Amino acid sequence: MNYRKTMNKGQKQKILENKRIKYEAMDHSNKGELLTKNMNYKGTMSKEQKQKILENKRVKYEAMDLSRKEKLLTKNMNYRKTMSKEQKRRTLENNKDKYEAMDQSKKEELLTKNMNYKETMSKEQKQKILENKRIKYEAMDHSKKEELLTKNINYRKTMSKEQKRKTLENNKDKYEAMDQSKKEELRTKNMNYKETMGEEQKQKLLENKRVKYQAMDISKKKS
Repeated sequence: MNYRKTMNKGQKQKILENKRIKYEAMDHSNKGELLTKNMNYKGTMSKEQKQKILENKRVKYEAMDLSRKEKLLTKNMNYRKTMSKEQKRRTLENNKDKYEAMDQSKKEELLTKNMNYKETMSKEQKQKILENKRIKYEAMDHSKKEELLTKNINYRKTMSKEQKRKTLENNKDKYEAMDQSKKEELRTKNMNYKETMGEEQKQKLLENKRVKYQAMDISKKKS
């Protein structure tokens, strides 16, 4: 760690470039083996070491211009396509554990950061992410869909008023940006989905709508 601090930018770039070339030259099984090895190593790291690495990544990312950020996102998306099911499961499990270990202020900070990042994304990137989510959702069985909905409802309970307002605002903007055929397609999809919902889920949604309506000011209710 001390030696790395004395390295100049050119040396660091050279090392990273060499690592990238080696990684890209690996076959798929070797990449999987390397990822597993890295995950096992991370399990032995102290909290301080993990925080230091995350901080360094954050600083590097924030120093990038927009084109570099887009390039990195595209690269990450392409890499995820090559991951095995077990690697994806392990990664999601790690992310879940990290999130659950955060205090409430950290969770709010992370959500705000993600929202701000999404604002800098290109339309094509957003469409790609939404398409991937849609494909994953449609591939789920009914019990998984119910489990996901329950999880989302529970998560929303922990959100601050400002986060909820921001999310609703984003959803409204997305809807208004759609053409008429897209709006009709979305409405049909929502109606079809509601038909597959359990009675408890329907009651929960109605309750949420009632709470939202009562929380509105008079001018909003009239409009």
